[in-house]
Amino acid sequence: MNLLNRIMNALLKTYKVFVGKDATFGGQTADAEGYVTFESRTKFLEAMEFGWLDKLLSALETIVGPILIVVGAIGVIYAIYLGVMLAKAENAEKREEAKKRIINVLVAIAITAALIFLMYLFSNNVDWFMNLNKKA
Repeated sequence: MNLLNRIMNALLKTYKVFVGKDATFGGQTADAEGYVTFESRTKFLEAMEFGWLDKLLSALETIVGPILIVVGAIGVIYAIYLGVMLAKAENAEKREEAKKRIINVLVAIAITAALIFLMYLFSNNVDWFMNLNKKA
């Protein structure tokens, strides 16, 4: 249940930390369920004293995300090109070579898509991945 809750928080871009009822954290008081909610990742990481991590994650999202998207797009274009080469193949040997390359490209595209998803999931749910806890 906790894992599902954390994944949903990451996808919905919410930043909550459990501190217990009537506790304060990061200058905020916990709600009736004992959670303190932050309106942004920046404020959450500053409260956790990990402000440097927000800068790093912002840089990664700015640089790595678009690079992975471009690589995925190039892979899709290459897969289309290989499909045309498969259709034009004159003998069985060329067809088999094109099939092997298409399979490799599709696997690479799937891995790239998974990396894009994991990168954004990690950057939105950094508290869970780094096992950050409330201050003592």
